[in-house]
Amino acid sequence: MAENKSVIEHLEDIEESLKPKEYKPQTISDMIGEPFDPYMDSSTVYYFEPDERKFNKHKKKQCNSLTILAVVYLLPLLEHLILSFIFKTNLFWLFMGDLLLLLCPIFYLIYGFKQKSKKIANSKWNLKNHVFYKYEDKLGSEDNKGLLAKLLLVYKIISLLLFALSAVPILLGGYDDTLKAIIGRGKYIFALAVILPLHINMSFSYYRYPAYIFDNEKSYVLYQYGTWKKFEK
Repeated sequence: MAENKSVIEHLEDIEESLKPKEYKPQTISDMIGEPFDPYMDSSTVYYFEPDERKFNKHKKKQCNSLTILAVVYLLPLLEHLILSFIFKTNLFWLFMGDLLLLLCPIFYLIYGFKQKSKKIANSKWNLKNHVFYKYEDKLGSEDNKGLLAKLLLVYKIISLLLFALSAVPILLGGYDDTLKAIIGRGKYIFALAVILPLHINMSFSYYRYPAYIFDNEKSYVLYQYGTWKKFEK
Protein backbone atom coordinates (compact mmCIF):
# COMPACT_ATOMS: atom_id res chain seq x y z
CA MET A 1 0.00 0.00 0.00
CA ALA A 2 1.03 3.60 -0.59
CA GLU A 3 1.41 4.43 3.13
CA ASN A 4 3.89 1.56 3.57
CA LYS A 5 6.24 2.83 0.86
CA SER A 6 9.62 4.07 1.91
CA VAL A 7 10.86 7.60 1.18
CA ILE A 8 13.15 6.21 -1.50
CA GLU A 9 10.24 4.41 -3.18
CA HIS A 10 8.21 7.65 -3.15
CA LEU A 11 11.11 9.52 -4.72
CA GLU A 12 11.45 6.85 -7.38
CA ASP A 13 7.73 7.13 -8.20
CA ILE A 14 8.05 10.92 -8.53
CA GLU A 15 11.13 10.56 -10.73
CA GLU A 16 9.31 8.08 -12.96
CA SER A 17 6.31 10.39 -13.33
CA LEU A 18 8.58 13.28 -14.32
CA LYS A 19 10.29 11.35 -17.10
CA PRO A 20 9.21 12.56 -20.56
CA LYS A 21 6.86 10.13 -22.23
CA GLU A 22 8.30 8.48 -25.29
CA TYR A 23 6.83 10.21 -28.36
CA LYS A 24 5.54 7.94 -31.06
CA PRO A 25 4.85 9.91 -34.25
CA GLN A 26 1.57 9.23 -35.99
CA THR A 27 1.78 7.44 -39.29
CA ILE A 28 -0.42 8.23 -42.30
CA SER A 29 -2.28 4.99 -41.60
CA ASP A 30 -2.96 6.20 -38.03
CA MET A 31 -4.33 9.51 -39.30
CA ILE A 32 -6.68 8.01 -41.89
CA GLY A 33 -7.71 4.97 -39.85
CA GLU A 34 -6.61 2.26 -42.29
CA PRO A 35 -3.43 0.97 -44.00
CA PHE A 36 -2.25 3.68 -46.39
CA ASP A 37 -0.12 1.56 -48.76
CA PRO A 38 -3.01 -0.30 -50.43
CA TYR A 39 -5.08 2.90 -50.33
CA MET A 40 -2.42 4.81 -52.26
CA ASP A 41 -1.95 1.99 -54.77
CA SER A 42 -5.64 2.12 -55.69
CA SER A 43 -5.88 5.93 -55.76
CA THR A 44 -5.74 8.59 -58.44
CA VAL A 45 -3.71 11.54 -57.15
CA TYR A 46 -4.76 15.13 -57.84
CA TYR A 47 -3.25 18.55 -57.25
CA PHE A 48 -5.67 20.64 -55.19
CA GLU A 49 -6.09 24.31 -54.25
CA PRO A 50 -9.08 24.93 -51.93
CA ASP A 51 -8.77 28.72 -52.32
CA GLU A 52 -10.44 29.27 -55.72
CA ARG A 53 -10.00 33.05 -55.57
CA LYS A 54 -6.25 32.78 -55.05
CA PHE A 55 -5.95 30.22 -57.83
CA ASN A 56 -7.98 32.27 -60.33
CA LYS A 57 -5.94 35.39 -59.54
CA HIS A 58 -2.71 33.53 -60.37
CA LYS A 59 -4.30 32.06 -63.51
CA LYS A 60 -5.45 35.49 -64.75
CA LYS A 61 -2.03 37.03 -64.13
CA GLN A 62 -0.29 34.24 -66.01
CA CYS A 63 -2.67 34.35 -68.97
CA ASN A 64 -2.22 38.14 -69.23
CA SER A 65 1.56 37.66 -69.43
CA LEU A 66 1.19 34.98 -72.11
CA THR A 67 -1.14 37.22 -74.11
CA ILE A 68 1.52 39.95 -74.16
CA LEU A 69 4.07 37.36 -75.26
CA ALA A 70 1.81 36.21 -78.09
CA VAL A 71 1.48 39.85 -79.27
CA VAL A 72 5.28 40.12 -79.44
CA TYR A 73 5.35 36.98 -81.57
CA LEU A 74 2.79 38.57 -83.90
CA LEU A 75 5.20 41.37 -84.87
CA PRO A 76 7.14 39.39 -87.54
CA LEU A 77 3.86 38.22 -89.09
CA LEU A 78 2.54 41.78 -89.26
CA GLU A 79 5.82 42.98 -90.76
CA HIS A 80 5.70 40.34 -93.48
CA LEU A 81 2.04 41.05 -94.23
CA ILE A 82 2.90 44.72 -94.77
CA LEU A 83 5.91 43.84 -96.96
CA SER A 84 3.85 41.44 -99.07
CA PHE A 85 1.31 44.23 -99.65
CA ILE A 86 3.95 46.86 -100.48
CA PHE A 87 5.90 44.63 -102.86
CA LYS A 88 2.80 42.81 -104.09
CA THR A 89 4.36 39.38 -103.65
CA ASN A 90 3.58 36.12 -101.82
CA LEU A 91 5.89 35.52 -98.85
CA PHE A 92 4.63 32.01 -98.14
CA TRP A 93 7.73 30.65 -96.39
CA LEU A 94 7.97 33.67 -94.13
CA PHE A 95 4.32 33.31 -93.14
CA MET A 96 4.85 29.63 -92.37
CA GLY A 97 7.87 30.37 -90.19
CA ASP A 98 5.96 33.10 -88.34
CA LEU A 99 2.92 30.89 -87.71
CA LEU A 100 4.98 27.93 -86.48
CA LEU A 101 6.70 30.19 -84.00
CA LEU A 102 3.45 31.86 -82.91
CA LEU A 103 1.85 28.51 -82.07
CA CYS A 104 4.17 28.12 -79.08
CA PRO A 105 2.90 31.04 -76.93
CA ILE A 106 -0.64 30.31 -78.12
CA PHE A 107 -0.27 26.74 -76.82
CA TYR A 108 0.95 28.01 -73.44
CA LEU A 109 -1.99 30.44 -73.34
CA ILE A 110 -4.53 27.70 -74.04
CA TYR A 111 -2.82 25.43 -71.50
CA GLY A 112 -3.03 28.24 -68.92
CA PHE A 113 -6.74 28.81 -69.53
CA LYS A 114 -7.42 25.10 -69.04
CA GLN A 115 -5.76 24.90 -65.61
CA LYS A 116 -8.10 24.00 -62.74
CA SER A 117 -7.90 24.15 -58.97
CA LYS A 118 -8.11 20.35 -58.98
CA LYS A 119 -6.15 18.47 -61.65
CA ILE A 120 -4.56 15.07 -62.01
CA ALA A 121 -1.00 15.11 -60.68
CA ASN A 122 0.60 12.55 -62.98
CA SER A 123 -0.38 12.51 -66.64
CA LYS A 124 1.39 12.44 -70.00
CA TRP A 125 -0.62 15.59 -70.84
CA ASN A 126 0.92 17.54 -67.96
CA LEU A 127 3.92 19.75 -68.49
CA LYS A 128 4.98 18.90 -64.94
CA ASN A 129 4.09 15.77 -62.97
CA HIS A 130 4.23 15.01 -59.27
CA VAL A 131 4.70 11.36 -58.29
CA PHE A 132 4.47 9.74 -54.86
CA TYR A 133 6.41 6.55 -54.12
CA LYS A 134 7.21 4.32 -51.13
CA TYR A 135 10.66 3.48 -49.76
CA GLU A 136 11.69 1.91 -46.43
CA ASP A 137 8.16 2.35 -45.03
CA LYS A 138 8.30 6.05 -45.89
CA LEU A 139 6.53 8.17 -48.48
CA GLY A 140 8.65 10.04 -51.01
CA SER A 141 7.72 12.32 -53.90
CA GLU A 142 9.36 13.85 -56.94
CA ASP A 143 8.60 16.10 -59.90
CA ASN A 144 9.23 15.14 -63.50
CA LYS A 145 8.29 16.28 -66.99
CA GLY A 146 5.32 14.79 -68.75
CA LEU A 147 5.38 13.56 -72.34
CA LEU A 148 3.74 16.81 -73.44
CA ALA A 149 6.66 18.85 -72.05
CA LYS A 150 9.19 16.74 -73.97
CA LEU A 151 7.23 17.06 -77.22
CA LEU A 152 6.94 20.79 -76.68
CA LEU A 153 10.71 21.12 -76.25
CA VAL A 154 11.28 19.34 -79.58
CA TYR A 155 8.69 21.58 -81.23
CA LYS A 156 10.32 24.73 -79.84
CA ILE A 157 13.67 23.77 -81.32
CA ILE A 158 12.23 22.83 -84.73
CA SER A 159 9.99 25.90 -84.98
CA LEU A 160 12.88 28.22 -84.09
CA LEU A 161 15.09 26.67 -86.78
CA LEU A 162 12.33 26.88 -89.39
CA PHE A 163 11.68 30.51 -88.43
CA ALA A 164 15.35 31.33 -88.97
CA LEU A 165 15.51 29.43 -92.28
CA SER A 166 12.20 30.71 -93.67
CA ALA A 167 13.92 33.77 -95.14
CA VAL A 168 16.38 31.69 -97.21
CA PRO A 169 13.99 30.96 -100.17
CA ILE A 170 13.25 34.70 -100.36
CA LEU A 171 16.91 35.71 -100.23
CA LEU A 172 17.86 33.17 -102.92
CA GLY A 173 14.78 33.68 -105.12
CA GLY A 174 13.94 36.22 -107.77
CA TYR A 175 12.55 38.89 -105.47
CA ASP A 176 13.09 42.65 -105.33
CA ASP A 177 16.54 43.55 -103.94
CA THR A 178 15.03 46.06 -101.50
CA LEU A 179 12.71 43.37 -100.14
CA LYS A 180 15.66 41.00 -99.77
CA ALA A 181 17.66 43.63 -97.88
CA ILE A 182 14.80 44.37 -95.46
CA ILE A 183 14.04 40.72 -94.78
CA GLY A 184 17.68 39.66 -94.65
CA ARG A 185 18.65 42.16 -91.96
CA GLY A 186 15.34 42.50 -90.13
CA LYS A 187 14.66 38.79 -89.89
CA TYR A 188 17.88 37.78 -88.18
CA ILE A 189 18.29 40.86 -86.00
CA PHE A 190 14.77 40.34 -84.65
CA ALA A 191 15.30 36.60 -84.26
CA LEU A 192 18.60 36.94 -82.39
CA ALA A 193 17.70 39.97 -80.27
CA VAL A 194 14.08 39.21 -79.39
CA ILE A 195 12.64 35.87 -80.48
CA LEU A 196 15.62 33.62 -79.73
CA PRO A 197 15.92 34.41 -75.97
CA LEU A 198 12.14 34.52 -75.56
CA HIS A 199 11.64 31.20 -77.30
CA ILE A 200 14.43 29.35 -75.53
CA ASN A 201 13.47 30.61 -72.07
CA MET A 202 9.70 30.42 -72.52
CA SER A 203 8.17 28.23 -69.83
CA PHE A 204 4.95 27.76 -67.95
CA SER A 205 4.66 29.31 -64.48
CA TYR A 206 3.52 26.32 -62.44
CA TYR A 207 1.10 26.93 -59.63
CA ARG A 208 2.28 25.69 -56.25
CA TYR A 209 -0.66 23.59 -55.13
CA PRO A 210 -0.75 23.34 -51.31
CA ALA A 211 -2.69 20.06 -51.20
CA TYR A 212 -3.05 16.66 -52.84
CA ILE A 213 -6.07 14.38 -53.02
CA PHE A 214 -5.77 10.58 -53.12
CA ASP A 215 -9.08 9.70 -54.70
CA ASN A 216 -10.74 6.30 -54.39
CA GLU A 217 -14.15 5.03 -55.40
CA LYS A 218 -15.89 5.52 -52.04
CA SER A 219 -13.59 7.94 -50.22
CA TYR A 220 -10.63 10.27 -50.62
CA VAL A 221 -7.65 11.33 -48.53
CA LEU A 222 -6.64 14.99 -48.41
CA TYR A 223 -2.99 15.85 -47.75
CA GLN A 224 -2.42 19.49 -46.81
CA TYR A 225 0.29 21.20 -44.73
CA GLY A 226 1.59 17.87 -43.40
CA THR A 227 -1.84 16.64 -42.28
CA TRP A 228 -3.71 13.66 -43.70
CA LYS A 229 -7.51 13.40 -43.47
CA LYS A 230 -9.91 10.85 -44.89
CA PHE A 231 -13.37 11.81 -46.15
CA GLU A 232 -16.21 9.56 -47.22
CA LYS A 233 -18.00 10.43 -50.47
